[in-house]
Amino acid sequence: MTHNNLKIIFSDMDGTLLDKHEVLPSNFDEMMQDLAQRDILFVGASGRSAKSMEYKFTKYYDNLYLICDNGAMVKYNNEIIHHDYFSHDEYLDIMHAIKQIPNSTLSAVSKHLSYIQLGHDDLDPEMFMEFYGDFKFVNDIVSVDEEVHSIALFSYDTDTNIQHPIIEKLKEKYAVKRNGAEWINISLKHVNKGNTITQLLKKLDIDSKHAIAFGDFNNDIEMLSVVHKGYAMKDAVPALKAIADEVIGSNADNSVVKKIYEILGQTHEN
Repeated sequence: MTHNNLKIIFSDMDGTLLDKHEVLPSNFDEMMQDLAQRDILFVGASGRSAKSMEYKFTKYYDNLYLICDNGAMVKYNNEIIHHDYFSHDEYLDIMHAIKQIPNSTLSAVSKHLSYIQLGHDDLDPEMFMEFYGDFKFVNDIVSVDEEVHSIALFSYDTDTNIQHPIIEKLKEKYAVKRNGAEWINISLKHVNKGNTITQLLKKLDIDSKHAIAFGDFNNDIEMLSVVHKGYAMKDAVPALKAIADEVIGSNADNSVVKKIYEILGQTHEN
């Protein structure tokens, strides 16, 4: 891939673009300006909610495509241009099931607000602010009556719960993925970053041979599979490294921006 062929960049956020403090690279502003001068689009693609991504990209999101909640929603210029949400019956089906899993905190993400039913007393509300943006605690999450597109289960025992019989049963009808060390994310069966990227590329009339992507976790596998070049982070899960075209450095070393500048034919210190 050379800068003459590159038209669009997709990047995961946590563990990839952001550092360990969930902060954008110090030279992100400069990179965005350089990409704009070359008519190269940058797209954030995350398991985070739209509100969380908007807060993170406050300076840019008016002209930035955001793929949110692992592909369930896409926003551009503060407008929703793609939204795959559960029917109310599907929502009830999932929530009635996962409420039976003990010691779990549950969340439901709709277009404008996230709802959280706490199952732990020691969770810092700042964590929810970081990953959900605007949210509301509820006593009974089953009562939420909105167009929910993403459901998540937080647990300190995710290694066990991902194989829980209830979760295994849900996998037959829905897309179920680990989204970080302590989260299990549930969405419609066809929803993933890769499928949404394919639809967005078609909408933008950009061939996948002009696209690259960066990621670190299982929810990035489809994303790296549908672009011309897929880059896995140094600390990525083995399954992602196995399908990546190249393994680069860590998010702590600002490796995404460094690789982008390498492709552009420039070097960068930060």
